[in-house]
Amino acid sequence: MNIFDLRGAKYFCSEPLPSHTPNASLKAYNRALPRGTIIAKEGTPRFEEIRAHILRDVERCLFVAASQYTRSFDLMMASSASWTHVTLYYGGFFAAKSLLGMFGGWIDSPFILIEVTNPSPGSQELRIRQRLSGVPMSHRGFWQEFYNAFNNLLVHIDPQYHFAVQPMSSDPFWLVDRRNDINYDTHYALHLGEQFNQSFDATSFPSCLPAEMNTQYRVTEALINLAFAFAKDLQLSTDALNMIGSSTTRSTKIEKMILRCSRPRLKSKINSNMLLV
Repeated sequence: MNIFDLRGAKYFCSEPLPSHTPNASLKAYNRALPRGTIIAKEGTPRFEEIRAHILRDVERCLFVAASQYTRSFDLMMASSASWTHVTLYYGGFFAAKSLLGMFGGWIDSPFILIEVTNPSPGSQELRIRQRLSGVPMSHRGFWQEFYNAFNNLLVHIDPQYHFAVQPMSSDPFWLVDRRNDINYDTHYALHLGEQFNQSFDATSFPSCLPAEMNTQYRVTEALINLAFAFAKDLQLSTDALNMIGSSTTRSTKIEKMILRCSRPRLKSKINSNMLLV
């Protein structure tokens, strides 16, 4: 998957959204597109519609990522350890989706893939492909495309976060395979709960988490940190979150609707600074 370079992404994200484009579902928009391959060129209605839909969905993904990350702290107990892990997975997944979108890439499961064909500000182009045959773009396909896309952007990412945008243990499916094991195998899920029961100590969080959960936690936190930092640097600002309350900033909504509702016992462990940029 081809995505924007840093210059192209800043131009793509910071230009004002056209007022005539609705705050609506990107998935529904994609489903209504003509079949086949579409090239959307900057300056055309199609390009502006797609750009607006992608950036609004990026904003929504940021909010959902923050929510999933924070909610995982509410589940930090042996009886719900498996759902803690799954919730952390989705926090990382939505953060990764937002990162991809800010750089002009999008995967709309099961069959639509959007990528950059011209990154130059003033003449940008996006290609929308409907995969009418072959394997649908599942979560496994998403992570493979994500890692391939961000390999060329490592120079713009703090080295301490490189591990989060590269395949874990050289396996692009590690994250989703662990999620599937935990979510769909009850023996695996209860084994994780027992590991959690034996190791968890709030005073040494997060090093006390079972090994695979600890890895997922570190990846999720890094992806969210990257996503919110890029959203700030690329000057992303849309009206996407106006559908859930009054017209206030993203950070204000996260503070009011997510962070204030966190579980008091672990509230001090939540890295709220990265969510309020």
